[in-house]
Amino acid sequence: MGSSNSWGLLGADGGHVEIVEYRPEWAEIFERERTNILDSCRPWVMEVHHVGSTSVPGLAAKPILDIMPVVTNPVDGENAIEPMTTLGYRYRGDNGLPGRFYFDKVVDGRTVMHCHMYPQDHSDVRKLVAFRDRLRTDRETASEYERLKRNLAFKHRDDRESYTDGKGAFISKTTTAALAGSQD
Repeated sequence: MGSSNSWGLLGADGGHVEIVEYRPEWAEIFERERTNILDSCRPWVMEVHHVGSTSVPGLAAKPILDIMPVVTNPVDGENAIEPMTTLGYRYRGDNGLPGRFYFDKVVDGRTVMHCHMYPQDHSDVRKLVAFRDRLRTDRETASEYERLKRNLAFKHRDDRESYTDGKGAFISKTTTAALAGSQD
């Protein structure tokens, strides 16, 4: 799969909230981006995780990849901004979440990537991975989440904020349960 046409598998037209069936190519696109980020952002970026719904095989999702590069500390995050922009990411500050370095990537007028870079000790690192892993291993929870997202996308097609807010309680409950389970 060439990089020029693979971006067409991502992004939503016109800024609408759109849920699409899972695409195995999402994992391939992530791996390509992960390699590019690690190659361009060493030594600052330690690892890159695929998070969010597109990281869960079989789960319908908004066709925008969520990725999470992890840096050792905030200084390394600052150092990684320039190489990330060289890769085509737009730096957006913390975008409302203190401690986060947020980027997005737009290709052909479509947002295709949301990039949440955190220092390794930020609580959201464990939360995002725990939520992803719970959805990967618990089909019932993943199905419940998919139904919720489809309903919210139908109700809030033109209101991304309400769509995102509508998922909050489910994500929080699932993440709390996943983190409690991982401490056994």
